[in-house]
Amino acid sequence: MVYTAVAGRGSRMLCGELYSVLSKLCEVVRVEECTLGATSENPDVLLWQCPDEARIKTCSSVLVLAADCGSLASMQVRSDCVVIADMADDAAATFAAERGLRLLDCGLSSKASLTFSSIGMETGVISLQRGIFDLYGNKLDPFDLPLAIEPVPYYPVLAAAGILLLSGKATQLEMLHHI
Repeated sequence: MVYTAVAGRGSRMLCGELYSVLSKLCEVVRVEECTLGATSENPDVLLWQCPDEARIKTCSSVLVLAADCGSLASMQVRSDCVVIADMADDAAATFAAERGLRLLDCGLSSKASLTFSSIGMETGVISLQRGIFDLYGNKLDPFDLPLAIEPVPYYPVLAAAGILLLSGKATQLEMLHHI
């Protein structure tokens, strides 16, 4: 199971969007802060909208940052946590760099690690632009994956794809064809 914390301004909405995408691709449980660790289920992904001052101590963890993560100065995370962030958010890159964390940046730029290399009204091509390592040390090579998608905000789809890639569930990305 991969613990996925969602933080920053707008994290409630982003957590809902991630749940909407991920629940079509894998087993996911969304928990509230008070129930974290209390679930008896064994999902692929555990989504948690965490407070800005949270301490993320679990291994196999991913931190997805919503817009404006500047308020996260007091957040504590393990050094093996991986940050997924919109590359347009400079504060997210600073947050990761100051803590020595790996960053998987997502965006609509050729400089983003995870991007849409093309996107239309009902189709798109999601691209991993450079090789990355998942949470378990497995190398993932760059790829392009054509999709048939509904018009949705790009960041939740890319962040959900990043969660699956980092959690070792890259094969489930094939199901993105049907989002």
